[in-house]
Amino acid sequence: ENVTDLQWLILDHNLLENSKIKGKVFSKLKQLKKLHINYNNLTESVGPLPKSLQDLQLTNNKISKLGSFDGLVNLTFIYLQHNQLKEDAVSASLKGLKSLEYLDLSFNQMSKLPAGLPTSLLNLYLDNNKISNIPDEYFKRFTGLQYLRLSHNELADSGVPGNSFNISSLLELDLSYNKLKSIPTVNE
Repeated sequence: ENVTDLQWLILDHNLLENSKIKGKVFSKLKQLKKLHINYNNLTESVGPLPKSLQDLQLTNNKISKLGSFDGLVNLTFIYLQHNQLKEDAVSASLKGLKSLEYLDLSFNQMSKLPAGLPTSLLNLYLDNNKISNIPDEYFKRFTGLQYLRLSHNELADSGVPGNSFNISSLLELDLSYNKLKSIPTVNE
């Protein structure tokens, strides 16, 4: 109740579980900008979260379910790598995040690209999943995307439409460790 000006809360490398995190422990922190709960025993994302939050790190947990991130207008960075997320869990949760620029979903259990990701993304990391194809024009909506990592997936030529990477803003495209036999068209 007394730590109202707290801006960073770092709880990495503990034994935290969702059942032990009660009520509105985070949303009471109206100035909170960074919340890091990496290397714990979470099975779902924590919440409710304050609107002030900019940076959420929940890596190296056992998360398979994401709660709602509605109203988090300042949330710019989300780190969710090394969890147990599937694409459907991600699709439903991140839709309304208009300020989101950085999303790391590497080392999860996605077999498809999640639908409805925010178009504001500049960095999208999906490496080390089980993604085998890219829907036609999937990345077209991401007009500012600069860094895209899809290494260590199961992409083959048949799963990569010719226009997949026609993104003029792209600076880095990592497709290493896939099953490609030809180089996909970039910026045609």
